[in-house]
Amino acid sequence: MRKLSYIIIIFILAVQILPAEKVTLSECYKSVIKYYPAAKQLEYQKTISDLKIRNLNSKYYPDMNLIGQATYQSDVTKLDFPNLIFKFPEQYKDQYKIGINVDQLIWDGGIISNSKDVEYVQSAASLKKIESDLYNLKQKINEIYFSILILKIKINQLEITKNDLTEKLNTIKVRINNGILLQSNADILEAEILKLQQTEDDLTTNVSNMIGTLNILTNSSYSTDDEFEIPEITNNQYSDSSKLRLEYEMFELNRKSLDAVQGLNDAKLYPKISIFGQGMYGRPGFNIFEPDFQTFYIVGIKASWNIWNWNTGERDNEILKIQKDILTSQEDQFSLNLSIAIHSQINDIDKLGRTIEKDKQIIDLRQKIVAQASSQFDNGVITAIEYVSEVNSKSIAEQSLEIHKIELIQAKINYLTLIGKM
Repeated sequence: MRKLSYIIIIFILAVQILPAEKVTLSECYKSVIKYYPAAKQLEYQKTISDLKIRNLNSKYYPDMNLIGQATYQSDVTKLDFPNLIFKFPEQYKDQYKIGINVDQLIWDGGIISNSKDVEYVQSAASLKKIESDLYNLKQKINEIYFSILILKIKINQLEITKNDLTEKLNTIKVRINNGILLQSNADILEAEILKLQQTEDDLTTNVSNMIGTLNILTNSSYSTDDEFEIPEITNNQYSDSSKLRLEYEMFELNRKSLDAVQGLNDAKLYPKISIFGQGMYGRPGFNIFEPDFQTFYIVGIKASWNIWNWNTGERDNEILKIQKDILTSQEDQFSLNLSIAIHSQINDIDKLGRTIEKDKQIIDLRQKIVAQASSQFDNGVITAIEYVSEVNSKSIAEQSLEIHKIELIQAKINYLTLIGKM
């Protein structure tokens, strides 16, 4: 039993000293695209398209049908010439035939070829739509990932402030014991430390919730102890260019799809030529003088041409033209909304850059104020409440700087995501 206890203790200690896992934003991107349910649609769509193309290719092969027929008719053709020395055989009123019919397409005006073109382009457009939807998940990952970073910064800043106050508390306890300072000063510091601990507990719960959501999206098992790395951004050039977005490829593929459909409509105007053959067994056959069961066959070539379609082709092409206009309108609307979002993101980047410079100036001033307040507090010039107020102001300023740095990186990541470079 004692050995088992030692093993358990050693295991717990080993787990505690294991290095924390490092988490990167790019790793989260890869995981969400790999495990998100919509990602399975890519393979499904490819399989569907492959099956449709195989079905279209099969139309080049002979079309074979087994046919059969049994009838009974009220009368049959009779040949009766009294003066002839022989009698024509009489036909049966019940007639039967069974056989196989074979049709082989020779030329269809390009219907099959154009149908395959339509399927290729429509499938590519569908795949691109799925890919763009998956790409847009990166915005959601950005929001969660940087929320975790900001919460961890707040927790870290609370730890620093707690340590500062704890150190100050230990310092003044000597003065309190010597009767130089009142006990209330220590009580105020202890209350503030407990308050900071409460806030830290709440933030830790929020981090855990955020990481839980990230784990669900990425099918991962990250924990609050893991280190979430801050992405590095080297690009400092920003413009409204966004032609790398997958949506533009999707719009172009949809446009090509409409062109392919128009080509298919045009192909339907041409004649279709095929050869055919029938092999039959039954009665009567083609030889009316042989009324019993016999085998017979027929082969030939046939053509069909719809010379008048009541202008349906023209109306179909008019519909395609309108659909192209709608597609162009949708692309213009997408470009407008995207341009607005990119412009807003660039403004946020510029604003955060200016804010960070002001944060640094504020921190320099707050550090001087706290240093002076610390000396005044030690000498009993100011109260503990006043000292805590100055320490909190410095802590908030330092926290704001770190948060604004993260927000600047997030704004740059969001910009790169918007233009399609992430």
